[in-house]
Amino acid sequence: MGQMQRKSLDMPDEERSIPNGKVQIWEIGDFVIGKTTFEPGWRWSTDVKPIAGTEWCEYHHLGIMLKGVMHFVTPDGLEMEIGEGQIYEVLPGHDAWTIGDEPVVSTTSPGCGPSRCRQPTAVSGYWQPWSAPISSTRRRPPSASAPPPGAACWPS
Repeated sequence: MGQMQRKSLDMPDEERSIPNGKVQIWEIGDFVIGKTTFEPGWRWSTDVKPIAGTEWCEYHHLGIMLKGVMHFVTPDGLEMEIGEGQIYEVLPGHDAWTIGDEPVVSTTSPGCGPSRCRQPTAVSGYWQPWSAPISSTRRRPPSASAPPPGAACWPS
């Protein structure tokens, strides 16, 4: 028999602070949904690269831009700007930064929960275990048999 669920956007399962930004995460069923907020001047290669330990962001983004403008560039020179009201997909291997004087707010969903998502070790290693300057506020403990919600799904 089917199941229905709902959660409040005011109560994420987890909130992660990163330099010049934050990530809020909701796990619902087998899915992980996130909301990212980046302040003006945020740049992946400046604010996250030292923590991630990878040359480029290795996360596959699928999302909706709610506010602001973000610019993406790949090592081979592809570039794209994403603005408010646009749906986007960006494959692993990119840098990104905010454009303008307002925060960038977007949703992103890899469409997978801990039992389904398989990302490269370097990516999942960035999000687990926690290390400064990232801070995490977990609203509930992870199960003993599964990684924390979104752990393998959530770099930038």
